[in-house]
Amino acid sequence: MIFYGWGPKTKELQLDQYRILTLRYNHFHIMWLFQIAWGLTYILQTYTEHGWLPRQLSPEEAAYMGAPQQLNLSLWWRWGLLSVPVILIIIAMVANMQLSPPRLATMRPDSATTYGWADGEAPRGVL
Repeated sequence: MIFYGWGPKTKELQLDQYRILTLRYNHFHIMWLFQIAWGLTYILQTYTEHGWLPRQLSPEEAAYMGAPQQLNLSLWWRWGLLSVPVILIIIAMVANMQLSPPRLATMRPDSATTYGWADGEAPRGVL
């Protein structure tokens, strides 16, 4: 659909004439822009005289074949939907910031402790 959608999807990479590497994943998207994907599995499809024979690869086999480097989803396609709440949180934080200058502590000349004298007594003629 145009506005939202979900379900399984695949990406394929032909390794040679008889083998195809397939990445299968589940996804949910809004407006094709914000998407989240999960459940990535690699499938090696081999052509035989009886047709295509699919075999799911273990994560170790997929890494050994270099599948994650050759056939992968970008960071945006994997976690793009999570950018929406992050943007909303940043907007809320900026809206709640008080942009007034910091207040300076005022010094009262009648207070002897302001100048660092002990017991609140200043030498004569200073205050």
